[in-house]
Amino acid sequence: MKFLISNLLVALCVTIPSTAAFAPQPLKPKKTDNAGSDTSLYMSDAWWDQGASVYSKPSGAQPQFGEIQRAPGAPDRLVPAEAWRNFSPQGKRRVEGQSRYTYDFRDTTQTDVQLAVTSSTGRPVKTSVDLWVGPDWTPYTMKAYTEDGEKRPIQCILGTRGKVAQIEVRNIAEYEFALDAEAVYAQGPIANLRSEIPKSTQGIYIEGGSVKQVPVAGDIGAVSVLLNTDSRQLNAQIELITGPNNPKQVFEVFTNNGLLNALLVTFECPPMHGTTIRITNQATMEFPCHAYVTAG
Repeated sequence: MKFLISNLLVALCVTIPSTAAFAPQPLKPKKTDNAGSDTSLYMSDAWWDQGASVYSKPSGAQPQFGEIQRAPGAPDRLVPAEAWRNFSPQGKRRVEGQSRYTYDFRDTTQTDVQLAVTSSTGRPVKTSVDLWVGPDWTPYTMKAYTEDGEKRPIQCILGTRGKVAQIEVRNIAEYEFALDAEAVYAQGPIANLRSEIPKSTQGIYIEGGSVKQVPVAGDIGAVSVLLNTDSRQLNAQIELITGPNNPKQVFEVFTNNGLLNALLVTFECPPMHGTTIRITNQATMEFPCHAYVTAG
């Protein structure tokens, strides 16, 4: 009898759930920028899978800086558009959706690589770019999105740190959305932009977790944005926005050294008003960065 009672008590302890299981669980705090906007949804990986129109970040931050304008008599852009087009001697490489192409760079005397990703049919482009040094080290990774790969191509400069390196361009869009890629060591007027822009443009200090916005005048043909750090990690996002909150292009970069791997991107700006550059430092407060925004 005692044996049956003890077995019954053990069974009751096993089958009756603990009251702690029904206790309300504390909610995890949402990530917010300095303006109080919720960034947890926008910064998730789902954004790259479903597009900017689905996960648009609330436009909480207001422009804090003066409008980027063209000086009287100056051209609408500093670097000719042709310098970003058809610059590779091997020509453009077609990369189908869900496939990749790897470029090999072996000149240790050069550090700047010029990359352009376009779509000859004007379709959206989503790409992931990785810099490989050695067999198993990836010190730099970037994701980029553009709504129109012909009108607003992905144009950027990244660093190889003066090492033998490979750069992989991966098309993360569906099979139907092919892209064209070109990558060579930077040439002509583009070769020294990463070192020259900080000397002629006032930098914007961006603490970790904060957002800065810079409006662009309607007669600017292109805008260049340089992001760097004092050798600490760089984890940031750059967006070209038109209208109240309509991202046309997005770059998201992470590198463990934002000085050697400073990112320079150039946005094409078709004539229109209401264009804004929005820069988000996605790192924690201990990892600030500097942004330099100038007519491209």
